[in-house]
Amino acid sequence: MCLLNGRFAAQITYRTPNVGTGEGHAVTYSNQTGLFWFFNQENVEMLLKVVDGCNVPGLNAYWVFFSATTNVDFTLTVTDTETGVAKQYRNPLGLAAEPIQDVTTFRSCPQYPSPLHPSPRDGPGYVLRGRRLSCRADRI
Repeated sequence: MCLLNGRFAAQITYRTPNVGTGEGHAVTYSNQTGLFWFFNQENVEMLLKVVDGCNVPGLNAYWVFFSATTNVDFTLTVTDTETGVAKQYRNPLGLAAEPIQDVTTFRSCPQYPSPLHPSPRDGPGYVLRGRRLSCRADRI
């Protein structure tokens, strides 16, 4: 899923003892908010949002907030497609996921033109420094 006009890409993988491993399905809700589901589209597992906090004095960063209603093992990866900085957020199997409010990881507010270029000939996604990043999501 792409958020903030493609500035951020998010993907999630999960693992359970019964089902095994898989990739979460992304549903874009708005430019800064999306949902993930694992097993059934009627059962949303996570709400994710990325907020542009670049104009907030003292913080000057992009913020990642999410809340998951699951005890499944998951790894959420959020990538700043302009800088290549990525962070993985993990939840171990059997523990209720705690909400995350990360306002410090992505301190990369724009100061110059973006190196991010849409690449329509290759389908949806973006190219960052020669590496293709794709963002798949359904629309609500």
